[in-house]
Order: sequence, then C-alpha cells, then structure tokens
Amino acid sequence: MGPILIASIFFGFYSSVLSQTPNPCIFENGAIAANWSVANGIVYVEFINKNLANNQWTGIAFGDLSGNLETVLMTIRNYRVSLNTGLLANSGYVISVDQQPDVTPIFLNYNMNRLTARFQRPLSATGPRGFSLDNCVDWNFISASPPSPGQGGCRSGGAGKTVRTG
Repeated sequence: MGPILIASIFFGFYSSVLSQTPNPCIFENGAIAANWSVANGIVYVEFINKNLANNQWTGIAFGDLSGNLETVLMTIRNYRVSLNTGLLANSGYVISVDQQPDVTPIFLNYNMNRLTARFQRPLSATGPRGFSLDNCVDWNFISASPPSPGQGGCRSGGAGKTVRTG
C-alpha cells in the first residue's frame, strides 16, 4: 500500500469521524482555523495555520490563562513539522516539552507556509500531568512564535483567542 493511499484512508476516516459526530466545534480567526469533535471518549482535532514560517511554532493551549496551560505544539524546523505536547507557564514565556506526546498524530503537513495537523487524544485525563478535557476547558489558539519550544518567547498572537468548550 503506497503512502498516498494510506494518507487517503486516514484522511477519509478522520473526515468521516468529524462529519458523523454531533455538534462539531469550529474556530476561525485570521490565519488559524480549527475544528474538533468528540466520539467514544476521543477528541479529534484538525488545526490549520495558514501563515507559519520555517522555524516557528503554533498550537493550542488548554486551560485558564491565569494558570499553567496544557499545550499541543506543532513546530516547523527545517521545513519539517513535528507534534509535541507540553506545559506553557502562565507567564506565557516558558514551555516544557514532554518526552512523549500525549496526543496521537493522524496527519501532519507543511507546505508553502500552511500547516495542517490532525490529531486525537482521550477526553479523559492523560499525559504526565493527567490533564483532562472532560469538563469545560478553555482552548487558547497560538498563532505563531519564532523561538523553538523550550526557549521562551510565546505570547498568543493575532489569532490567540479563547474558546470555551465542554
């Protein structure tokens, strides 16, 4: 089975899950677009950043802005995309990156400054901090940050909006 066929199967499955789940959520502001849905205790997320340069990162930070935020990071380094999870300090500057991401990537693509990432994670508590999306949780969208994760310098940019879910 070739890589294009495998990608098509995953994309078709993912699209099918999002379209069949009740009340999919949609966020769009500036360069950021996201949609997510929950099925069988799993959160399926599609995140798009239409203006992300090489050696930048973007992501979703979960939680109240007054505390530390559980974060899903998509990093572009040497024109390759990687997906990680970590902790964004409430100061907005310090990130610790987990050794093992607590999300499962489904599809990652970076082409002509456009990032598309599809991933899933349990709705229940997961990861080294046991963070759960099961209750009402703020979703904060980070448009772009020039430094590499772990080197500071993040503030929610133009599309850094809070969407309440749950």
